[in-house]
Amino acid sequence: MTSSKNYKFLFPIITALILILGIQLGIKIAEYGNEKPSFFSTHEFDIWDEILNVIDAKYIEGVDRNTLKEKTIREMIGNLDPHSFYISQQDIKQINESLSGNFEGIGVEFQILNDTIQVITPITGGPSEALGIQAGDKIVYIEDSLVAGTGITNRVVMEKLRGERNTNVQIKIYRPGFTDLLTFDITRDKIPINSIESSYMVDNETGYIKLSRFSANTYEEFAGALNNLVMSGMQRLIVDVRQNPGGYLTAATKIAEEFIEPRRLLVYTEGRTYRRNNYMSRSIGQFENGPLVILIDEGSASASEILAGAVQDWDRGLIIGRKSFGKGSVQEQYTLSDGSALRLTIAKYYTPSGRSIQKPFKKMAEENIFSENSEDTLQVVDQQVFYTSANRVVYGGGGITPDFLVERDTSFNLQLFARIRNEIPSFIYTNYTTKVKTEVDAYTEFNSFLSNYTVSDKLFNELMERASAKNNKFKENEISEIEDRLKVWMKAYIARQKFGREYFYPVINTTDEIFLRALEEINDLPPSGSILDVQFESLN
Repeated sequence: MTSSKNYKFLFPIITALILILGIQLGIKIAEYGNEKPSFFSTHEFDIWDEILNVIDAKYIEGVDRNTLKEKTIREMIGNLDPHSFYISQQDIKQINESLSGNFEGIGVEFQILNDTIQVITPITGGPSEALGIQAGDKIVYIEDSLVAGTGITNRVVMEKLRGERNTNVQIKIYRPGFTDLLTFDITRDKIPINSIESSYMVDNETGYIKLSRFSANTYEEFAGALNNLVMSGMQRLIVDVRQNPGGYLTAATKIAEEFIEPRRLLVYTEGRTYRRNNYMSRSIGQFENGPLVILIDEGSASASEILAGAVQDWDRGLIIGRKSFGKGSVQEQYTLSDGSALRLTIAKYYTPSGRSIQKPFKKMAEENIFSENSEDTLQVVDQQVFYTSANRVVYGGGGITPDFLVERDTSFNLQLFARIRNEIPSFIYTNYTTKVKTEVDAYTEFNSFLSNYTVSDKLFNELMERASAKNNKFKENEISEIEDRLKVWMKAYIARQKFGREYFYPVINTTDEIFLRALEEINDLPPSGSILDVQFESLN
């Protein structure tokens, strides 16, 4: 078994996403305007200001009062739990947009590569797509400001490109093959943040939906995708919430209603000063019968865990993958007088059987998260026992333990694979027009591309040259072990560029161990979807 330390490089990414997108109970907003919150005494504020005044007057060096305040606030809240946190004025709009399901801007996905803003893809339905902006375009000017080769940051780019709906912004781009810069006058509009990465029929009877978040628009997206699959003849469904950090509770419960019959408990909340609140299924769903599988992993958190927990506790479907993150706490958001905000943990989420989704806070130090959540084992030593509706044993202790564990493949160097894989998106986006396009021009239909296209050795070797130039030290035998896997990822990003973002997962899933295990298990379920005759793996 590979040591959990090998996965620590993932921690900052996963944790940041989970902290930003973790469950919000509707989010309740407490507005204080210009008044101080009543639960602070005037004396406490006097001491706070007195200390700052002394520092201002006497400290050996000059200090920025606001920066010092913000650091102190973050330190104070950081001593509570991992999910209570302070949001500055500068960050709150962007964080709220990720949950609102839309933002206002020009509608492009971009990356900064070699100090240049490069368009990854125009967002479907946005103003940039309508004007003909293309993947691979490089933004040189925004209005009259040169933005290429200036050390510009992602935040500054977003500040310049985003703005109120119906306002205008001019950009000038460099496009390979054109001598002069191309000028686009773009009217900003509301841009959707899609929750569904992919939805397709795997075969004549099996549907697949990949959910990346639970935002305000997620349920409507999901219901539409589910209806399309049902109309296409779907009899079995795989829902993939791996690496889904969560979002709105309402989105999770409404999606669960599509699978679980009315008047059943889906989840409940309870806290020290927060009395129990039950969330019940209320409406008839589109897919209450039929084989169902939910895919989870260590990046599945909050709303993802609520969905998986409800399906598991009601014996409605199978949970396959790896143990989930264990983020099941309720945050209430308080908007402060200066426009910043405090998200404070006030309660926890419990599955229908009574399991707390939240991993105990004392276990959530960075050094422990991956040793407990990423462990390829179903051992449940000293964990509390709970029972599903059919009296199956399930376990507490935080997170959702899958019915079928798919262990990590440790036959290759995972860290090396991850480092090189991370080079693939920018490599494909940068070289698509000049090097990649000629390889795939002949494939006008996706199914033909999926069945017949193979990434050339020439293109793969160019990727390796790029990776090597970035000080990725590797041995030849290590590369031979991961070459086929890397080529699949290259093919997936090429499909995304050529056919659209929804075609990424149909390529990746062809070799994905968890997805392939799901296909194996779902095909063995009866048409009713009953899992009661399934022989589950031992948990002892």
